[in-house]
Amino acid sequence: MRQQRLASYVFPIVFFLATTSAARATLTYQVSDGVSTFTVADNASADLSAQAGAVLFTNSFGNVMLNVGTGISRPMIGSTALPQHHLDSVIVSTGAVNLTISLSDTDFSGAGSANFLASIGGIINSAPGSTATYSVYRDLANNLFGTGPGTSVCTTGPLSVGSIPFTFAGSCAAAPTIDSAYSLTSVTNIHLLGPGTTSSGAILVDASEPASIILLGVGLIGAMSWSRRNARKTA
Repeated sequence: MRQQRLASYVFPIVFFLATTSAARATLTYQVSDGVSTFTVADNASADLSAQAGAVLFTNSFGNVMLNVGTGISRPMIGSTALPQHHLDSVIVSTGAVNLTISLSDTDFSGAGSANFLASIGGIINSAPGSTATYSVYRDLANNLFGTGPGTSVCTTGPLSVGSIPFTFAGSCAAAPTIDSAYSLTSVTNIHLLGPGTTSSGAILVDASEPASIILLGVGLIGAMSWSRRNARKTA
C-alpha cells in the first residue's frame, strides 16, 4: 500500500519534469552552395570554437576555396528576452557560387511584439552584379531553422553596385508578434557571379531597449572594419 501511495506521488512529479524541462535546441550554423550542405551545432566536433554560444566553421567545397563562418548567440551575447545574432563570413571562391549561410536558435520568449533591427555590411570583390542579402525569420512554433510561410521578419538586399570591389551596407526593421517560446533564424545569401572574395558581418538585435540600438550601431561599425581587414588578408 505504501509503495502504491509513493508511486502515486512520484509519477506526477516525473511526468511534470519530463514535460517542462526539455533542453532547448542547440545553436546551429549552416552553410550550403545548393549541392553541399554543412550543419554545425554549438560545441559539436566540427565547431572550432570551444565557447558556448559561438560556432566557428571552416571548409572548402565546390567553387568555394575557403569559407570561414562565425555565428554567435546566447549565452555569449543577448538573452532569452533580448535576442542577438551575429553572423560573419569570409569567402574565397574560384568561380560563381550562390551561398546560403544561416544561424538558428530556439526558446526565446516574450509577449506581444518585439522591435527587431537587422543590419549587414561588408565587401564583395567579384564579378559585377554579385550581391549580398540578409533576412531574419521568427517562428512561433519554435522550430530550429523555422523559415516557412509567415515567419519572415524583414529582409535587406540584394545589395550590389556596378563597380568592383564594392562596400555594401543595408538594414531593415520590423515589430513581429512574439510569444513564450519562439525561434530566430538569420540568413545571409552571397551570390557571386565569378571568382573573388567576400567578407560580411550581419547583426540582429531586439531593440526594445535604447541600449540595443547603440549596440547595433557599434556592432555594424565593427563588422565593417572586420570585413575590410579580412578582405585585405584574403585578396
